[in-house]
Amino acid sequence: MHLTKSKEARTVRDWESVEEESHLAISSGADSSPQIYALKAEASLNLRKHQEAYTIIQKGPNYDTNLCIQFLGATACSDLLTTKAQVYMAASRFEEAVAAAQCAAKLDPTEEAKATAERALALASPRLEGNQLFKALRFSDALKVYTEGLQHQALNSILLCNRHQHTCQQIV
Repeated sequence: MHLTKSKEARTVRDWESVEEESHLAISSGADSSPQIYALKAEASLNLRKHQEAYTIIQKGPNYDTNLCIQFLGATACSDLLTTKAQVYMAASRFEEAVAAAQCAAKLDPTEEAKATAERALALASPRLEGNQLFKALRFSDALKVYTEGLQHQALNSILLCNRHQHTCQQIV
């Protein structure tokens, strides 16, 4: 019942109701359903509760992808992985986001899954490249790369901190 209500609320983007219904579903014993946790995490993301979304994903059941496909099917498993990737991106866990998003796109290459994979790569690449440039003492190049990465997620704390650190390094 609560899963159905959560899905209906998601359809109309009523994130408060998704959050409430998914919480009720978990409280009612559906705590082994990865779909419920994904719905709750997605609601938290859309309500700008990024840390809470990450905590929800971490607390939820974490099934092997093949097992997930067996129980839920490739499309549902892809949806779960796409939500995880979005949560990981919000938590600045770029490498995990890339892995989840790429797996989702392989399972069910929907536009959302492909777009999430592209966005995850767009965020992960500047961080990795910028860090390598910084280690090579190429501070101005690192600064440019971090700034480019911020075009994909302007408030990303990791890229902002790295850019600030590198700006300070240039001054010294």
